[in-house]
Amino acid sequence: MIDSSAPRLVFVSEGFRYDVYATQVAFRDYDTLLLAWRQPADGGPRSQVVLKPLQVSSDREREERAWEEVQLATHLQH
Repeated sequence: MIDSSAPRLVFVSEGFRYDVYATQVAFRDYDTLLLAWRQPADGGPRSQVVLKPLQVSSDREREERAWEEVQLATHLQH
């Protein structure tokens, strides 16, 4: 079932413009999938893509995780 009642999300990433227009899967037991149009940022033909949202941790969490990895690698002498 496609829900297109939500506001549209538009963003640019790695040279492409994405226009999310619908949620294809939004069930608790499954990963959310979004339908979007992808077009080169400088223009050109667009194509339909399916996107999976990813949760990005904060900068602080990334720094803490990197420090933990350095400590572990040092302890293991890697």
